[in-house]
Amino acid sequence: MINAIYGKKIGMTQIFDEEDRIVPVTVIQAEPNTVCQVKTVATDGYEAVQMGFGYIKPRRVNRPMQGHFDKQGAEPKRYLREVRVENAGEYKVGDEQTVAAFADVKKVDVTGTSKGKGFAGVMKRYGFRGGPADASGGAGDEGIFFPAFCVHGVLSPFVRRRQGCLDYYFAHNRRHYVIVAYVERVFHRKKPQITGKG
Repeated sequence: MINAIYGKKIGMTQIFDEEDRIVPVTVIQAEPNTVCQVKTVATDGYEAVQMGFGYIKPRRVNRPMQGHFDKQGAEPKRYLREVRVENAGEYKVGDEQTVAAFADVKKVDVTGTSKGKGFAGVMKRYGFRGGPADASGGAGDEGIFFPAFCVHGVLSPFVRRRQGCLDYYFAHNRRHYVIVAYVERVFHRKKPQITGKG
């Protein structure tokens, strides 16, 4: 069994649980993932399947990727991800992985990538509060730079993983959605959201 599915974060909402408590949840659009390539020990040295998801216009596919899809006999996809499996021979190009495969799973691990925020100062990047704001205030030794010191720079995207999320799924408008509720730990009276743009 392929124990993963990829999707896109849509946003956040709230639902009521069995005890009529409001639970903040993250909505993830998880369309059927298609197997685009099968990797075996004989051909690649390890067992894995390459899954593709997301529609892409044919004119947006560059020639190297078009050659890759043509060689495998697969339809072009916007995103490609690889998942390790025990026996890749059980799968073939064109197989689909849907959220229905996780209907009996109560808890899942969700990994999301945040959006980059470009060049940022130390207040936004590290949460510094700044120094005195009066006319006489000011930090000394402005010209000294210490190694590994927190300074301004590019606030790059980061990957964050949430473990033990309660998951619910349903189909809506012929698209597959997964509602993921992270309720295992409470942090500042808020339940952390799934990382990502949405």
